[in-house]
Amino acid sequence: MRFSHSAFVALALLAGLNTGLAQNSRPSFPDGPVTFEQYRAYRLDRLHQAEAKVATRLADTSLDEAKRQRLEHRKAAMERFAALTPADQDARLRKRFDAIDADHDGTITKAEIEAFRAAHPRHHS
Repeated sequence: MRFSHSAFVALALLAGLNTGLAQNSRPSFPDGPVTFEQYRAYRLDRLHQAEAKVATRLADTSLDEAKRQRLEHRKAAMERFAALTPADQDARLRKRFDAIDADHDGTITKAEIEAFRAAHPRHHS
C-alpha cells in the first residue's frame, strides 16, 4: 500500500508518531482488544490534543526557524486531515487499523500495535 507524503504525515500524526505530547497528557488506550470505533475515538482525541500542542508551541516567539517549519508542516497535515469528510477520515483510519490487525479478527491488541510499531519504526527529525 502506497501513501502520498501528506497522507503518510497525517497517518503518522494519527498514529501518535512524534506528536510531542507528554506521556501523562495522552488519552489512555483501552485495555484488551480494541474495536475500530474505539481506535477511531482514541486517534481523533490524540489528533485534537496534538493540534492544541502544536498551536501552543507555534505561539512561542523564541522558537527557532527549523522547529517552526516542522510545526507548520505538522499543522498543515493535521488541517488537511481535519478538512476531509468523516467518511474519508474513517477510510484512512481503517487502512491503518487493518494494517495493525495482524490476525484480521476485527480488533487490535497491544501486542499487535507493538508488532506494527516494530515493523514500522518512527522517523523523528
